[in-house]
Amino acid sequence: MRAVELAAVAAFLLGCAGLLRALFAPRRRERWVVEHRFEGGARQVVVRRGTEREPVGSVAPDEADYEEKFMRLMDRARERAAALNSEP
Repeated sequence: MRAVELAAVAAFLLGCAGLLRALFAPRRRERWVVEHRFEGGARQVVVRRGTEREPVGSVAPDEADYEEKFMRLMDRARERAAALNSEP
């Protein structure tokens, strides 16, 4: 019976240590992500982290080669997000 009690106490202490470590460990930074949406009659492409937004560009749906411009904006946004996420 003594071994079972010791194992239970050890498991409890390890659980408490894990909980304290999780509570006091430094928070990981949020990552920059690509986002697009319609605003003001145009599709806006931004790079966002939490509430921070960095505009990349916009394209109106009635523009010639709309799809191509939108895809270029998304590529630029992905590159920008990757660069921002690699910064220390």
